[in-house]
Amino acid sequence: MCNESELSRIFGRFAGREIALTGEDDPTISAIANAAERGGYTLRLVAEAAGIEADYNPRRANVHLDKAADGKWRVSTRYHLG
Repeated sequence: MCNESELSRIFGRFAGREIALTGEDDPTISAIANAAERGGYTLRLVAEAAGIEADYNPRRANVHLDKAADGKWRVSTRYHLG
């Protein structure tokens, strides 16, 4: 079973990176998705203050995004399975 240190190892290198939520291909989102897949997980990006469905999936990594004061979205340091 995965623990927080494994999620931090997989996703921590993306923390603070800016991403575009415009529907265009974003290289950081692609890199996060590839890292999740290599770790054996599916990926769900969770925008700040957004609710998420209660459907639990132990192989899905939830990577949180924060909206900065400048209005840009960045990968946070919060990750969990579900």
